[in-house]
This record gives sequence, structure tokens and C-alpha cells, in this order.
Amino acid sequence: MNTTLSLIIPVYKVEAYIEACLCSVFQQLTDWAEVIIVDDGSPDGSMSIAEEVLCRYPQHKRRVSILRQDNQGLSAARNNGIALAEGRYVGFLDSDDVLLEGYFSILGRLLADNPLSDIVAFNAQRFSAIRRNGKIQPDCTMAIVPGNAAPQHSESHMALLADSFNRSMWFAWARIYRKTLFDEARFPVGRNFEDIQLIPQLYLKAERIVVCDTPLIGYRANPKGITRAPKRRDLDDLDYAIDGADSGRRQGAGHGLYSILFVTTLKARLLVGLDFFGLRDALRETRELKRRYSGLRAEERKMLSRKNRLFYRSPLAYYLMARLYNLRG
Repeated sequence: MNTTLSLIIPVYKVEAYIEACLCSVFQQLTDWAEVIIVDDGSPDGSMSIAEEVLCRYPQHKRRVSILRQDNQGLSAARNNGIALAEGRYVGFLDSDDVLLEGYFSILGRLLADNPLSDIVAFNAQRFSAIRRNGKIQPDCTMAIVPGNAAPQHSESHMALLADSFNRSMWFAWARIYRKTLFDEARFPVGRNFEDIQLIPQLYLKAERIVVCDTPLIGYRANPKGITRAPKRRDLDDLDYAIDGADSGRRQGAGHGLYSILFVTTLKARLLVGLDFFGLRDALRETRELKRRYSGLRAEERKMLSRKNRLFYRSPLAYYLMARLYNLRG
């Protein structure tokens, strides 16, 4: 079987969502893609539903693999899926999300037009409900990428990298990746916010990145997600990511992009901290973290977007501006 893309879907406690997820995949699955469903020791009926849905699409059975493991978490499930993947490219889909119409056909055209691409990134639509006809009811478009581009030269490639790092929307599912990028690179097992810790590293390894502003994933607004009920451990994991970004920054790696990653991860920690212990303590811990590390040099600050520059200068001013923007809609 000649496989271009391996789509990895970890499954854990999603019996309310897994049917919609898999139907969105199987309704458009193409003969050059495979699906790897990773049962992360799910204790509910998720896998029974998954197997029932697969039975409705017997034409796809030879292109679907089911990998079972004891519960090890999202990172381990993705890593084990990568190890099993036969495709030249690897993609991810969270099992409470859905593929939008055109996922495979649009990616197929982009790969045909850009055979040397290492990463293809795209936008998504946030949703909270699915209509009776099976289509999502979108809340908004998530602008993960700035537009359509396939940079051919180093300067435009670096500009795209800087934009991506400033946006800091490191959802693993918002891209497909040449599988060789994962050589000696895996999601960190046992940590949350795993995307922040791995996806920027893959971007730095990539020589050719293609971006498409068409939304190809439906991202479900899940009230039970990590950032809705954060734990102290989540802040510790972000501290770990901040420390890694600062280490790359101090080593002068990544053409200054680690400086952006340091600031945006610090910003993510503030936003998670707001839900954990409120504004005053979140701002206090952010200030303490800033003091722990050496300040950004002038050339590092120049690489920041205006919003990230404002955050680094004054987290409180950034918070107030974001609040005003949200209130205005």
C-alpha cells in the first residue's frame, strides 16, 4: 500500500464525540491515506463506538489500524501512532474534533504542488455544536496561519517562521508533517501542553513550510479541557517549556526564534494562571518568572509582534487590552 498520509487519532473517554469524529474522517478518506486509531486504555465505550462506526465503512477497513495500549496519556498515544505510521507525512486529529470537508482533497493538491514541503499548516473553525445534517455550527475561524504561501527563499521562510512563532498556535492537529521530522523527536510523555514543547522544534527542523488559510479542522470548544480547569501541574509543565525556550535562546539557536517562544510561552502561562488562581497572583508569578531569566536584548524585542512586545513590557497592560478587545467582540 502506497501511503502518503498517516492520520493518528488517540482515543480516551470520548464516547460522546467519537462517532462524529470518525464519520468526518471515513466520509472522505482517500486511498492514499491511512488512519491509526490509538486506544489509550479508554475505560468507557469509546472504542466500541469506534468499531461500530468502522463497520459502516467496510471499504476503508484495510486502511484503518487500531492500536491498543494501557493508559499512558496523549503524548505516548501520538508517539506510538507515529512509530506505526507508514505514510510519508503524519497528521493528528483529537477524537473530540472533526475533519472539515476537503481535508484530504485540499492537502492532496498542496502536496502535489509542493512535493518538497516538510510541513503543511492550515486554519481551523472553532465550534460547540453539530447540526442535524452532521455539519458543524462554527463559532469563529481560528487564524493559525496568515494566508496562502509556499516560501521559496530563505528570507520569506524566516518571515513565515517569525509569524508562526508570534502567533504561537502550536496545535499539533493544525498541520501535517514529513515523518522524518520526528526522527529523534517525540511528544514529551507525562506532560501537558506537549504541543508547545515539540511543534516549534519541528518548525526549526523544516526547510519548506506551506500554509493554507482554508479551515480543514473543526475544533470543539470542550468545557472539560485543560485550560478550563487547570492544575498546578499544568503551570509546572509550562514552566518546564519556558525553561527550554530560554535555554535555546541563551545558546543562540533558532535565529532568535527561541526568544519569541520564550515570551509567548510566558504569556500562555499567565493566561492559564488566570483560571488557576486569579489575576493578582497570576501577574505576580509572571513578574517573578521574568526576573528569574535575563531580559530580552533590543534585537530580540524587535522580533516580537506588537501584542507580544506589549505583553513583555507590561503583562497587566496586555491583559487589560485583551479584555477590552474581547468585550468589544
